[in-house]
Amino acid sequence: HKRPFEEISDELSFESRKLAKLDSGFGKSMKLYGQLRKGVKARQKQVQVRATEISKTVSHRFNYYMSKKGHSGRVLVDFKDATLSLEVKDGEKGKSVKDMRSMSGGERSYSTLAFNLSLGDTNESPFSAMDEFDVFMDAVNRKVSIDSLLRFARKHVDKQFIFITPQDISAVDANAEDIKIMKMAPARVDA
Repeated sequence: HKRPFEEISDELSFESRKLAKLDSGFGKSMKLYGQLRKGVKARQKQVQVRATEISKTVSHRFNYYMSKKGHSGRVLVDFKDATLSLEVKDGEKGKSVKDMRSMSGGERSYSTLAFNLSLGDTNESPFSAMDEFDVFMDAVNRKVSIDSLLRFARKHVDKQFIFITPQDISAVDANAEDIKIMKMAPARVDA
């Protein structure tokens, strides 16, 4: 039993239209894929450029804050290996330190504070909190640190800063309009 030629022709025509529609859809999908891929590459390049700019800015600021103590410093970012390290050069000794563990506790605390401040402008959070930022610092380092923090905070009047410390803060002007000092009651020890 053979089908009439017209029936076969209609079926082939229907299949051809279906194939043409699929081919057209595939072509449009590939065009859209190409546009999306191009957009992703452009955004990846923008992210890479912006990340490089930010790392340079953060490194420059870190050096600025380290200079307050007579040191210099760099923030080294390796995007390929996804690592970040700090390099500090002692201004008096001229010795460069890459391993923060070889620094004294006060030097480490100040370097950490300088790094946090250098990141500060890139942070869009409306508030910032630092807990025990002055641990292991002597009175001189603490004064330099608190002055740096207050200058930084006053430069960013659109943000709120919370600094928590168990240390003496008598050097801070408690009467300043933009500073609110809250002291907790000492812990009670039951004998």
